[in-house]
Amino acid sequence: MHDKKNAPSTTRRCTASSAKSDGIHRARVNDNFYNKLIRALENPRYKYRSVDGVAKEIGLDHGKLLKLLNHHSDEIVVLNRKGNDGQILITTRKHYDKNASKVEKIKSVLMNRMY
Repeated sequence: MHDKKNAPSTTRRCTASSAKSDGIHRARVNDNFYNKLIRALENPRYKYRSVDGVAKEIGLDHGKLLKLLNHHSDEIVVLNRKGNDGQILITTRKHYDKNASKVEKIKSVLMNRMY
């Protein structure tokens, strides 16, 4: 028979309630990173942001940030030009609408890159 008192502390019984709480925890973590992402992209100090700059600011590795960006792709604008260092530039639709010049918006339409 198994003695529950002597079970290793690293094992954990998976019950419906613990699975639900794990899901809630993951959702909260994702919401936290989503909120950090939006704040970083809408930072008034920047017109547009590089993926690496945002990853560093919010504390996510590059791969996880790309997944987060893909998950919220309807809210993210990827510019059709790159930064001075060759990095891809991103922002939110709201920030783009507020900060992009008329020339940038016209160019995006002419290049068939309507955001």
